[in-house]
Amino acid sequence: MKKRGLSTNFLSELKDGYLQPLVDYVKQDETLFFAIRENYINIYYRGGNLLKVESGATNTYWATFDTNYFKDSIIKLPSQTLSNKEQVLSWIEIFPSLKHEMDVFFSKKSKLEREFQQLVARENSYSTISNATDYFIVDIEYAADNARFDMIAIKWISNGTARRKINSCKLALIEMKYSDGALTGTSGIHKHIRDIEKISQSDMVILKEGAVNCFKQLRDLGLIKFSKTGNPHQIDELTDELPEFILVLANHDPASSILKGALETMPPLTNAELKFAVANFMGYGLFDEGMKNLKDFLKLL
Repeated sequence: MKKRGLSTNFLSELKDGYLQPLVDYVKQDETLFFAIRENYINIYYRGGNLLKVESGATNTYWATFDTNYFKDSIIKLPSQTLSNKEQVLSWIEIFPSLKHEMDVFFSKKSKLEREFQQLVARENSYSTISNATDYFIVDIEYAADNARFDMIAIKWISNGTARRKINSCKLALIEMKYSDGALTGTSGIHKHIRDIEKISQSDMVILKEGAVNCFKQLRDLGLIKFSKTGNPHQIDELTDELPEFILVLANHDPASSILKGALETMPPLTNAELKFAVANFMGYGLFDEGMKNLKDFLKLL
């Protein structure tokens, strides 16, 4: 497992160099989410990868769009090499067309879980209410070795006193399940519990360090939204407490017994603290008050 984060040069180009238009575009388009990887970035649209940019040769970068979204398309993709602002803008100019191609694809091959996942991430990290929530989403679609999570977050309680404490933040691993059909089977909630139990202590440290790296760099790029006056306090490390493993269950059918059955047969979890997110009046904001343990969540059923 490798720690996530961008090189100093990469971050500098995104902040005030020729890659900056990509960051500016994401800030102006609420359908997009900007994710930091191991020295590359992904820009997501509706949970799909709109653009990947990775380091190339000296002072150049490499841009790719997943052509699996194309079908009989006449769109001509720009040069994959990014070495100046004009080449970056040539990609930005066709973003609306690429998004349409993805819309057509998703209309036939729905990816609702990923789409709702991105909504949760955006709402808690870069929206008008993100400063009020208690979880900042720093990564989505995390995959490394045996560890796979829909979202990686930093829990930082939003009241004024807590926001001044930089040594009390903890890691949160979030899994989203859309509808009861996703609760069981080869990628069901039991599978995720067993996978978390396999994560070593050293890999958990890497996960925490990577989360802090991503958080700092997203803040530096202006892609984490704090209050209007900002927040001068910076997180340097997360606590040694067990991370939270949060299940976000979207559109459960109350008439179905699948969820209750899955919860009553949950395997043991010792590597993390199991929580269930409960919506605050139908919203996507994640609040500490809305996190229920297994016993309390079962009572809601």
